[in-house]
Amino acid sequence: MTAIVAGAAEEAQSPFARVRGYRLVWFLVIAGCYLLVGLWLSYHRGLIMGDALSRVADARFVLFSRFPHLAAMGFVFTPLTTFLQLPLVAVLNPWPDLLAHAVPAIVVSALAMSGAVLQVAGMLRDRRMTGGWIIVLSAMLALHPMIIIYGANGMSEALFLLMMAICARFLLRWFGSDDVHDLALVGLALALGLLVRYDALAVAIACAVLVAGTSWSRARSRGARGSSAAAMDVAVVLAPISTTFLLWTGTSWLITGEALAQFSSDYGNSAIVAASGGAVGGAGFRAGFTLIEWLVLEPMIFMIVALAVVVTAVRRVPDALPALIVYGAVLGFQGLMYVRGGTFGFLRFAITVIPLAVGLVGVLRPRRGLLYSRRAGPGARLTGSVRTLSPVRRIWSWVAVAGLLLPTLLLPALIMTRPTLAPQEYAVLAGLLPSTVSPKTQLSVEQQERTFTTEREVAQYLDALRLPDGAVLTDTLYGDAIVVASDHPRQFVIPSDLDFTNVLNDPSGHHVRYVITVPNLGRGSTDAINQRFPTIYANGADIAMLDMEFPNSGTDQPTYRLYRVIN
Repeated sequence: MTAIVAGAAEEAQSPFARVRGYRLVWFLVIAGCYLLVGLWLSYHRGLIMGDALSRVADARFVLFSRFPHLAAMGFVFTPLTTFLQLPLVAVLNPWPDLLAHAVPAIVVSALAMSGAVLQVAGMLRDRRMTGGWIIVLSAMLALHPMIIIYGANGMSEALFLLMMAICARFLLRWFGSDDVHDLALVGLALALGLLVRYDALAVAIACAVLVAGTSWSRARSRGARGSSAAAMDVAVVLAPISTTFLLWTGTSWLITGEALAQFSSDYGNSAIVAASGGAVGGAGFRAGFTLIEWLVLEPMIFMIVALAVVVTAVRRVPDALPALIVYGAVLGFQGLMYVRGGTFGFLRFAITVIPLAVGLVGVLRPRRGLLYSRRAGPGARLTGSVRTLSPVRRIWSWVAVAGLLLPTLLLPALIMTRPTLAPQEYAVLAGLLPSTVSPKTQLSVEQQERTFTTEREVAQYLDALRLPDGAVLTDTLYGDAIVVASDHPRQFVIPSDLDFTNVLNDPSGHHVRYVITVPNLGRGSTDAINQRFPTIYANGADIAMLDMEFPNSGTDQPTYRLYRVIN
C-alpha cells in the first residue's frame, strides 16, 4: 500500500503529468503534420503508394461494388487497415479524386503514427522521466525521415508500429506492476497487430517466452507453483491473438478455400515475389543487406543495443527487455523471411529499428520514480529508491542522446536518396527534399511521380462512355487503381463480385461491353483474364476487338489495352 501511495504521489508530481491534458492536442498536431505532408506528396508530387491505394480500393469494393459485402475487402492483406478506412470511404465516395489519391489511407496512417509516437512517450512517462527528456526523445522518433514518410503515405506500417508500441509499453508496465490488466493490453495489441501484419505472430511467441520465464521466476520466489502462474499469464497473452488467427484464417478458408491467401493466392506476396523473379542475390548477400538496412535507418543501433544490454545487466532492472523482445522479434522475422527469399528487401520492413533505438536510449537513463499501479499483482516491483542524476551526469546523458540519435535524423535522409537501398522511399524523400535528387535518379523520380495518372485517364475515358452496371470486366491485380478513380464503380465486374467467374467464362452472354487487359508477363500472368484468355492482350482471343491502348507513364505499371467485346 505504501508503494502505491508513493507511486501516486510521484505520478502527481511528474512534470509530464502536469501537461497530460495536452496529450490530445499533441496527438492532433502531430497527426495533422503527417496528414499535410501526405496530401502534399499525393497531390503536388503525385507520389501514391500502390499498397495504400489498393486498401482504399478494397474499402470501396466493400461499400460500392455491384455486390457490396464485407468479404469484398479480400483475404490477401490482413483487414484492419482497410476496415478503419470504411467510414472515410463512405463519406468521400462522391469525390473519387480523393479516393484516387489515397486520402482515406493517408488519414489512417497519420493518426496511427501520431498514436505510436505518443505511446513511446507514454512508455518514457511510465518510467517517470522528465518532461524535457520525453519531448526530445519523442521528437527524435516523430521527425525521423522514415517515420514521416510512413506516417504520411497511407501504408500499413504506421498502424503496425502503433500496435507494437502499445505492446512494448504495457509489457514494460507489467514487469513493474504484475497487473493482469497490463498483460491483457499486451495480448490485445498483439491480436490487433496480427490484423495489420503477420509479423505479430513472431512477437507473440517472443512475448510468451519472456512472460513465462518472468512469471515462473516470480512465483518460485514467493514459494508458489511456477508452472501454474506461467501458464495463466501466457494464456492472457496468447488467447486474443490465437482466437484472432483462427477466426481470420478459418473465415478465409470457408470463403476462398485458402486459409493463408497472402502466401498461397495468385494475388499474395509469395506469388508477387515469384512473378518478379524472386529475391535478389543469395542468402549471404540478403543477410548482409538486411544489416545494412538497419544501419541506414539507425546508424548507431548496434552501439545502442550493446549499451542497453550492459546497463540492464548492471542495474538488474529489465526495462530494456520489452523493446528488445517486441521490436527485435519483428526485425528477426522480416530478416529471416528475406534471407529465405520469401519477401523483398524493402527498407520499410526494417522500420521497427527506429522505435527500438528510441526506446532503448530512453531506458539508459535510470528511473526517476516508482511505477504507479492501481491493481498491482503479487509479483509487483513498485518499491525502490528514486534515482536523481547529478548535474554532471545529467549533462553527459544529454550528450549521449545527441551522439546516439542525432545521426538518425541526418544520415538516413542522405542515404535514402539511393534507389538501390530505398526503392520505395527515394522518390518520396526527393519530393520532401528536392535538393537531394541527383541527375542519375531525376528521370526515375519523375516517372514515379506519374504513377497512377494513366489509371485515372482510363477511368475518365470509361466514365465518359456512361456505361451501365457490369459493362467492364477487369481484374483488380492492376485494375483496382482504375476502379477506385471512377465516378461509377458499379460499371466494373471485379473478382470480389459473386458472379465474376460466370461473367469471365462468358463475357458476351453477360452483356459485358469492354475488357481491360494487361500484358501476360510477370505479375500479369496471374491476372484472371489472362489465365482464362491467354492471348487476349495480344489479339483479343477471338472474343473482342481492340478499342484503345493506354501507354503507361508510371513505374512498374502495365500498358493497358481496352477491348470491345464482340456480341
